[in-house]
Parts: sequence; C-alpha cells; structure tokens
Amino acid sequence: MKKALYLLMGAVLVSVYSCKRDDQLKPVPDTEMAASKAQESLAINAVPLLIAGKKNTPGFTNGTGGAARFNTPSGIFVDGDGVLYVCDFSNSAVRKISTQNKVTTLNIDPDLFGSVEVSGGPQNVAVLNNGVVGVQSSNNILLYQNGAVFKNFDHFTDFSYGNFGGIDEGYDGTFFNFITNYVDLPNEVYNSKLGVIKNNAYLGGLTVISNDSNANNLEANSATTKYVVINARLNKLTSAGATVVYSNLIPSATVYDVAVSKAGTEIYVIDSGNIKRIKNNAILTIISGVKASSIALANSERYIYYTSADEQTVSRIALP
Repeated sequence: MKKALYLLMGAVLVSVYSCKRDDQLKPVPDTEMAASKAQESLAINAVPLLIAGKKNTPGFTNGTGGAARFNTPSGIFVDGDGVLYVCDFSNSAVRKISTQNKVTTLNIDPDLFGSVEVSGGPQNVAVLNNGVVGVQSSNNILLYQNGAVFKNFDHFTDFSYGNFGGIDEGYDGTFFNFITNYVDLPNEVYNSKLGVIKNNAYLGGLTVISNDSNANNLEANSATTKYVVINARLNKLTSAGATVVYSNLIPSATVYDVAVSKAGTEIYVIDSGNIKRIKNNAILTIISGVKASSIALANSERYIYYTSADEQTVSRIALP
C-alpha cells in the first residue's frame, strides 16, 4: 500500500506515495457532476485522528503519538503489517511508526541525502515483502535493511543530470519501480523515465514516460497501469506513456499525491491539500482544510493515512 506539494515548495520538495492498482474509469460528463456535488458536501466533516506529531510544532523527537515531533513530513507508506514509514524531509530522516503509534528513526546518516536547501531530504519511501526499505530523495535512492543502508544509487553517477522523482514497490512486492527526471540544459533535452530495482540492483533499460522532467509521486502497484503526478496533474501511465486523466473532474487541480485501491476502482488524490476520491465516474471530497502532503491507503482500504508538511503531523481518516 502506499507521493505534489513538492511542486509548490519549489526545489525544497521535488516529490512525495500508496496501494496501487489498475483503473479503467472514464471522466464523468459535466451533466453528471451535479449529482456528485450533493455527496461531496456530506464528507466535508470527516474527522482526522492524529497518529503522531503535534500540530504546528516542528522538531525532531521520537516518542508515542503526540509526543513525537517532525519537521516537514512528506512521503508516507503503509507496510504489509500496518507499520507506517514517513519521510521527515527537513530532518533528513525516515521515521517508522508502529501499530501502537510509537515513532522511531531509521539509522540513516543525514549526510547521505545532501543539503536540504537543495532538495536533499528524503521525499518518498517504499518497503518490499522481504523488508528492504527504499528511500528516494532528489539526489539518490537508498536501500536499507537490518538497521543499515547497504546500497546507494546516486543520480549524477548512475543517471547523469537531473533528479529522482518517486519510488514505489512493484505490483507483487518483490521489486521497486522508480522515476528519474533527466535534464540536459545545453541541448534543451528533458524527459522522465521509469526504471526498476530488483534483487538490490538496477536492472537497466529506462523507459521514457514523458517529455517533461517534472514527474513525481509514483503509484506503481499494478503490473500494467501506474499513476504519476506531472506538473501537478494526475497522469495515467501505460506502455504508451503518461496521459493526463480526469481533467474535467479536477479541472483546476494542483495534485500533490495519489493512492489507488487494489481493485483499481477508487482513486484518491490530494488536490491543493484536500483529499478527494474518484469513484463511479464522480468526485467526492473526503476532507478539506487539512493541508495534506502525501497519502497512503491502509491495507484494509478502510482508512487513509496522510502527512501534513505544514502542520508537522501524521493523521488518519476513516473512509466513507
């Protein structure tokens, strides 16, 4: 289960993640939108439950629930046993939240991410079935297991100029999909590519998905269809490349992140900090005003977990 506020925060946050599956829905005609509006107002009063952190109180403290502190929490991932992983961007740390809401910090040297001032903090995180944690920053992708980082893919060394834009577990949980954004300023060449890390190694053979270098927040748990945010618009990714979808349902959207149900019938997006659902060719606002940054769908699909970089918190809401 599982990342663009980052577009709005400029170079500081270039990207942010979780359960992904295929979706074949088509945009709803404008004549059908009125019926969904009545539903929309019913969900506005959803009440968030604080998981960890204290509202508007940044810091760097391990602890349980409200005793913990974060500084710009961004990407979030739900592991198979219900444990949460959160990218704590401005602390250059990855935090782990137990099912009892106890927050700990993974043993990762902050210097590995580089300078936060140039987008060096962790932005997205994913976990494989074997427990390997993949952490993506703009500069690199780190693999972590058994209390230590054991692999570092450096963007400049391995993929030349540009940055990483997202990471997610593959559809069967045995490999990572990732996005790399390529920039060649002298020749004015830009693109985004999809790659695979399996058995702790880059498999090679990047696939171009867009002639734009702003792809991020990959939702990749389907073998055939994935979702990605490009220039704050929701894109569906197939073998033919990335295509903007649901533009009439979210015509003026600024999409931060996306999560999709296992069946592919429900798509959740963060639109300008508000969490919305696309289902049965209609859009429903689940909750507004929470300044959400990244979302992850619970394994049961009964809850959405989300981070708020503005409010320094990790929270949960029950789904209607």
